[in-house]
Amino acid sequence: MNYLPAEKVLSSTQEKISAEEKPSEPVGNLINVEKGLEYSAGMTDFYKEFLLKFVSLKAEKQQKLQATFEASDWKNYTICVHALKSTSLSIGGEKTSEAAKELEKAGKILMAATSSELEKQESAEFIKKNHAAAMKLYDALAAEAEKLATTL
Repeated sequence: MNYLPAEKVLSSTQEKISAEEKPSEPVGNLINVEKGLEYSAGMTDFYKEFLLKFVSLKAEKQQKLQATFEASDWKNYTICVHALKSTSLSIGGEKTSEAAKELEKAGKILMAATSSELEKQESAEFIKKNHAAAMKLYDALAAEAEKLATTL
């Protein structure tokens, strides 16, 4: 607290007010604002910054995800979808996070030395079948995050 700028420090009362200032109407159906605010310690300004950062990094992150997918670079693909899983959840994007989690699981099976050839084949097929849908969710989540950030 001693090192934070005064405008970044809120009292308990201010935090409650900020949490109550969230949009009265939902922006879309992909972001759980309460969950996102939990990850932002209830601080609306911090949550807004995090939403905007998520949006600003999307093109770069999605390009890398797509490149690893197209190259069948499952090790790096798994790392990228892990990051998508985490960052999506931290803004309240539970559906996108869940989709990324399933892709990550499949990627881990592909990378595991103990996986059978059948398991690896099924996992690769799962990724190929579900990647595009996850990217559409990512697009929609980023669009919703951008819209939400302007209403906070």
